This record gives sequence, structure tokens and C-alpha cells, in this order.
Amino acid sequence: MNIQTLNNCEFYNIFLIILFFFLRCNAGVIPSEDLTSDKKSVESRESSNMHTDESTLPCWHREDYTVMGVCERCEYYETNVFQYCKITGYKLLLKCKESKVNTYKSCELTGWPIEKHFWVFEGVMFFLCVISCLVVFFRRRILDAETRRKVRLQIENSL
Repeated sequence: MNIQTLNNCEFYNIFLIILFFFLRCNAGVIPSEDLTSDKKSVESRESSNMHTDESTLPCWHREDYTVMGVCERCEYYETNVFQYCKITGYKLLLKCKESKVNTYKSCELTGWPIEKHFWVFEGVMFFLCVISCLVVFFRRRILDAETRRKVRLQIENSL
């Protein structure tokens, strides 16, 4: 198949595919691995909101803790009520070792959830690309068959 036999739809699809890959490669959609650098800024924002009195600080400021869950999105009502949800909109379940208190801390969503959203987007875009190419291919075959039929009828009528 040479370049002159391609119709406008195929040029359009090829252009969209090239544009998509250009944007994907240059838009910085894939997050970098060093997304934890913002944790210090979140903790400094949290500590600036708290009093410096030791008794009013959360237990995770005063003692060691273990992480009991993953960083998850706060519910709508929690964002209006709790301070840890007002900061980033995400919460992390902690258990303080000495006081054995379960508490939440503000966190930022990083790593795999963001990467998962990216790969879901990539999969959907690839699926749409395959579907549009198949539609163009079969539409082209139908139009070529119709053109051959019309030419055959014109030749039969001229004889």
C-alpha cells in the first residue's frame, strides 16, 4: 500500500496516534520516584498549625509509631471536620507504640495509586486506538467493495 492510497481518515488516525505518543512522552505524566520529598512540607504545615506545647501535640509527634494502613482519600464529611483531612484530603492510620492509640495523620497520595491511574489511562487509550483503526479498516473495505461494484456495473452497462 503506497502513501497515495491512504484516505483522509487513515491520515487523521495516524496523526492522532503520533500526537498522542508525543504528548504522552513529553507531558511528564509518569510520576517520578522521588515523590516523598513533599512529606516534609506536609509535616511542617501540620506542625505549624499545632501548638508547640508537648501535651497538645499528636502522639505521633511525641513518640514512635507504626503505620497500620495505606494513604487513602478522606470521606467528604471528614474533610470538613478533621484537621488531618483539611490539609491534603488524604489520611494515614497510625498506631503510637507507647500510648497504643490509633490516630490518623495527613499524607499525600504517591507511588502506585498514581501509577495505576496512569496505566489505566494508557490501556483505555490503546483500546480506543485499536477500535478506531479497526473501524477505519472495515469502513475502507466496505467503501472499496462498493466502488468496485459500481465500476463493474458501469462496465457491464457499457458493453
